[in-house]
Amino acid sequence: MKSIMERVGVALLLSCSALAASCSGLADPKPTEGQGAAVSVTLEQPFILGFGQQASVKPDGLAIEFVKLLSESRCPEGAACVWPGEATIQLQVSDVTSLARALELSTQDKKPRRIGDYTVELVDLEPHPALLARPLNPADYRATLLVKRVKE
Repeated sequence: MKSIMERVGVALLLSCSALAASCSGLADPKPTEGQGAAVSVTLEQPFILGFGQQASVKPDGLAIEFVKLLSESRCPEGAACVWPGEATIQLQVSDVTSLARALELSTQDKKPRRIGDYTVELVDLEPHPALLARPLNPADYRATLLVKRVKE
């Protein structure tokens, strides 16, 4: 019984250490060369947007930029966690008729967020924290997004 408790204690300690390490360094680094390249995407089609990258949604001219990793507390892969955790990103969204607005999306709350005549959904966020891996840099992240036009 003692060895089981020791293993659970060690696993919990490692999980907490990895989680703490993955939460550090959430500063806003500048995009590295090549990250800022704009991509052209289509409504109703999932697309991947890297940190610091901008997408132009065709044919509407909607612009979306992945500007910030606000939080990262997801349970590291390989760890036994009580709660799955959450990661939150901030996008800058604008269209031809309005100023840019900040939009926060979370891995925990998968509901699409409405902005003007569109909804934006965070489908996935990679990479996922790994147990005993180096802390992730926000520049490593890639968000899979889905943009739809609101039908009223």
